[in-house]
Amino acid sequence: MICVVVLLRDSKVLIQKRYRPDKGKIFEFPCGHLELGENLIDACSRELQEELGLTELKALFHTVLENVVGGSVGFVVFECPDHKNPKVIDPRRKQEFFWLSVAEVL
Repeated sequence: MICVVVLLRDSKVLIQKRYRPDKGKIFEFPCGHLELGENLIDACSRELQEELGLTELKALFHTVLENVVGGSVGFVVFECPDHKNPKVIDPRRKQEFFWLSVAEVL
């Protein structure tokens, strides 16, 4: 299952622009895959730490949806306090971070 992190702060969500070798620079939510034995919240918490250097965030909501090709995508919404900010952990990803309103994302 793919796990997707949605960070919420002041009614805005975090979107990252990052480099993917097969696609170039793209906009996406932080995401990854569940590892063996992980639950959805633990997997998203791990991705937060690995991709953004963020730990100990409160999970507000989670859900699992089926995608159009028959796979599952799990989403976890985390609250991100003002004093915690995402960091570039791996310079090869060439990450940029944007806090956008939901209307800007849609």
